[in-house]
Amino acid sequence: MKEKIKYGLFLLMFLSLIIPDIQKRVKIVDEAKLDGVFTLAEKPVFSKENFFSGKFREQYQQYVEDHIGFRNTLIRIRNQFEFSLFKTPHACNVIVGKNNVLYQDF
Repeated sequence: MKEKIKYGLFLLMFLSLIIPDIQKRVKIVDEAKLDGVFTLAEKPVFSKENFFSGKFREQYQQYVEDHIGFRNTLIRIRNQFEFSLFKTPHACNVIVGKNNVLYQDF
């Protein structure tokens, strides 16, 4: 019984790591785009100078974070989770009113 639980947990962890990469490459599910103003990182160009200075790693890390599969869905889940627990809106100039009504201050 314990072996089945161990294998089940291993499979769950493995799938949670591999499915975002599959989504990125194959687009299993159509995701709605996020609204707002933001810029996604461009894929960095490899050069010796950037590699040895550490800039290439930083740029590539930001590129991977911005283009991971299910990114939009995960951001929405995180924002909803934080709003439900802590009443913290993540939009710019948004105020939480009575009965959790959100108002945008211009």
